[in-house]
Amino acid sequence: AVSVSLFFLMSAYLHLLKIRHSPEINWREFYIARAKRIYPLYVVIFVLVAAITAYFRPVNANNIGEFMKFSLEWLLFQNASFAGFQSHLAIAGVQWTLVYEWCVYAIMPLIHMIYHRKICFQPAAWIAIVGAWWIFEHSIGKFYWLFVLALPAVVLAKPIQTMLNKFPYIIHMIMIPLTVYIFGYTIGYSWEQRIALTVWFMFVAHGYSFANLLNLYGLRKLGDISYGIYLIHGLVLFMWFGVWKMFDFGQGNFVGYVWQLPLVFAVAIGLAQLSLRYIETPFVRKK
Repeated sequence: AVSVSLFFLMSAYLHLLKIRHSPEINWREFYIARAKRIYPLYVVIFVLVAAITAYFRPVNANNIGEFMKFSLEWLLFQNASFAGFQSHLAIAGVQWTLVYEWCVYAIMPLIHMIYHRKICFQPAAWIAIVGAWWIFEHSIGKFYWLFVLALPAVVLAKPIQTMLNKFPYIIHMIMIPLTVYIFGYTIGYSWEQRIALTVWFMFVAHGYSFANLLNLYGLRKLGDISYGIYLIHGLVLFMWFGVWKMFDFGQGNFVGYVWQLPLVFAVAIGLAQLSLRYIETPFVRKK
């Protein structure tokens, strides 16, 4: 819950900055760029999931229509099942977050019009706004608060930067226990967690790095491949433990299980790096 919440806060923050600093936005180009960033790897993962699904639930003339419906729902980021096989578990069900991401993308033209006080006449903007209504109707409203709560980080930028410059040790004394509290003692998606994360995010967004820890090269590289890790890690776990049975959970050997995890991490990170190089980056750069 903390990771997903931070993903929503970060996304909203970056796009609010874009709106604030861009009096004019070509919305058609914006949505094409977003699609090129999100869909190529997602489609590759879906093809793999569809193949796994077809392996466990063979497709035939009687269920081809159901399989087509299942495919469409997946391309719309829905946790769809086919013939009783819960395919979304193959990627740990992570695609649900992209529904909320796309709804925020779709409503951005409206936010832009309100902020800059002028009507946009681009067809892409109005198509997106209508689409946002449909997406909102097929999602859970409470998660959108996490996008709204990025506003303080945008509005209070100067006071936060002043505090970071003048009182660094006091900020340390706040942020370290706050981090432990958020991760260890809050309930997922509760208002308590949301408010605590809002405060935490305000400082991190403006440069607080836990004594430069967040600026380490390795962590920045993990940031580069984070979308790949997000989509791929569940598939690695599913194949490793669910299909290939690399560990016998019936043994109750927790230490043996823990020893498997570095290998799982290495495979997931390696595949994410390959996806960045050969799938994500080429499509983002493609004109």
